[in-house]
Parts: sequence; C-alpha cells; structure tokens
Amino acid sequence: MAKAEFYSVKLLAKQMIARAVLALHFEKPQGFVFQAGQFVQFKVPTADGAVVIRNFSLAAPPAAPDLEFCAKMIPGGKASDWFTSLPVGEGAEISAARGVFVCSGKEERPKVLVATGVGLAPIISILEDAVPRAPATPFRLLWGVRSAADLFWPGRLPALAERHQNFSFLITLSQPAGNWGGERGRVTERLPGLITPGADYYLCGSLAMVKEARSMILDQGIALPRIKIEIF
Repeated sequence: MAKAEFYSVKLLAKQMIARAVLALHFEKPQGFVFQAGQFVQFKVPTADGAVVIRNFSLAAPPAAPDLEFCAKMIPGGKASDWFTSLPVGEGAEISAARGVFVCSGKEERPKVLVATGVGLAPIISILEDAVPRAPATPFRLLWGVRSAADLFWPGRLPALAERHQNFSFLITLSQPAGNWGGERGRVTERLPGLITPGADYYLCGSLAMVKEARSMILDQGIALPRIKIEIF
C-alpha cells in the first residue's frame, strides 16, 4: 500500500523549554514510520486563510510512542504563531518523513555530531536511536547555544551518557554570563579536538556554522561523503 502523502495528527502536549524554544508532542499515526534524523512537513494555516509548508525535524527516536518536535519561536513567524495558538487536543497535518540526514555508513566508525540551537533535534533522535544499538561505536556530541537561557532538555544528554559508555558530549556557550562554569566559545572553536580521520560527521545548525565546520573537517583530509549536513 502506498504511503499517504499527509497524516492527520493530534497535539498531545506543548511546553516552552528554553527562552525561544517550544517542544511539541503529537500522536503517532498508524503506519507512520521514519528514520532517526528525518523531518516532516507541516501544513501551517495562516491568518489570511492560506496554507504554507514548514519543515521540522523529528526529535525523538522511531521507537518513541509519539512524535516530538522542537521549534525556535520567531516573532511574526507563521509556524511560530500557529504553534503558539494551537490548543492541545487540536489536529495538524504532516507529511510522510523525508530527508537523508540519517546515521549511515559502517557502524564501527566513530560518529562526531555537531549542533547549534534547535539543530539538536534531529541529532538527539539519531543518538537515542543509534547509541544503544551500536555499543562498540563511540558517539561524540558537540552542542552550542548562545547563553544558558537557550539550553533545553537538561537531563536528556546526561541520562544518555550515564546509560551508555560509548556516548559523551560537550556543551559550549558563545555568549555566556559570568557565572557559567562550562565551556565557552563557538562550536567551531571546540571542533578541532574532535576531528579524527576514521570518523563520520553529522552537522546541523546555521548555514554559517555548517559551512565553517565542514571546511575545517575537509581541511583535515576527511572525504566529503563522510560528512552529512542539515541546515536550520
């Protein structure tokens, strides 16, 4: 049977989880399947009665009971305004899962994942899916946000690292307040120490970050097919 082009889903819960980040949970429709790291397209109704399409990455692994997303709230943004006003219990329409930002290649190769802001969404889906299935494969995450007010899912990464010795992570703030005791600086300042010839790389975030990080990795002789990117 061919996949339906769009699925009807119901909003189960939503919560602001950082200064401008909204987490949303929708029911998982019967027959909906996806690979960790993929995205869906939402049909977003606008104030003038039109419909626009917006892409959002799935932020939970395929085995999760519902579909999770995290959206950056942009003042005046069509999707931001709609998500803000959408009541729990109301419906939405999403496409089948799309995209090639998925964990592939030889499982034994180390994985280096770099994210900024809500670019963590598809990457945490990849991690929660792949890390338990490949216990002999090292997974290393580098995540950057502007300040502590932009951090979200505070327990999720530590819990994954506690359960699985093959996963570790580093968080860096580019504009931290004086009381921040962790790493400081942009992710590209921390990336050189993570580049290793045998690894696969997954980059997700702003265009500027992805371009700079990819250039840094390529300059170390890593083949382009070993680098996957997703622009947010």
